Amino acid sequence: MKDGATAFFSGECLSDERRKEKDIARLHEKIGQLIIERDFLAEAWGKR
Repeated sequence: MKDGATAFFSGECLSDERRKEKDIARLHEKIGQLIIERDFLAEAWGKR
């Protein structure tokens, strides 16, 4: 309860929908990073 109140008054309290959006955005960033790394390594090993 205290943690929730602290987050609320500090402005860190996020709705479930907003939290899901942030998680999805973070996952999309990670996917993009992994694709770039995969393509780079494939080129380095002469696979493409």
